[in-house]
Amino acid sequence: MKLSSTDMSCIVPVLDIICETILGVNIGAQEKEINTYSQFVESLHRGMELVVERMGNCLHWSDFIYSFTANGKEFKKYIKIGHDFTNVIQLKKEKYLRGDLKIGESKRSSLMDVLMEHHLQTKDFSEEDIREELLTFLLAGHDTTATSTIWALYLIGHHPEVQAKIHEELDLVFENDMERPVTIDDFGNLKYLECVFKVISIQLT
Repeated sequence: MKLSSTDMSCIVPVLDIICETILGVNIGAQEKEINTYSQFVESLHRGMELVVERMGNCLHWSDFIYSFTANGKEFKKYIKIGHDFTNVIQLKKEKYLRGDLKIGESKRSSLMDVLMEHHLQTKDFSEEDIREELLTFLLAGHDTTATSTIWALYLIGHHPEVQAKIHEELDLVFENDMERPVTIDDFGNLKYLECVFKVISIQLT
């Protein structure tokens, strides 16, 4: 499935949020051209499609046979894209080893910080183990966050009075500059929006 530019403009902010939460890295996807991260996002979506197709074909259950099929070769390409994307693990490890980033010094630990500290202190986790964990969370978090966002927009769309209050709060926080990227610091000022999402999360569960 080829994602349109409209799809990408909705997905890229989600990618920023997940990467900052899981990887502890601000990749600035919203500040760059859409195509910069479209390859990774499309690899997530197409990769999941290939997994579902493989489950429905018993002849493809064998890794050996699957590796020779067109789908298998395509899937291998997407796996490489995912690994390339998470190579930030190696970069962060180098910072630890050089002493640029001390273990336990981060004000807000990300999932990668926790896994990396465990890897360096106990050696129970290899770099490959960490990469697989991160890819799992990136994939799971990407889909669930996008689905939750769609449901939230649907519900808010049915309550114009809520929309108006959210719009008023956004104007106050962004001061009519809706083009700038959203930062984590902004969330602390969006009190009403936070309440709205908490109510929606109750309905989701």
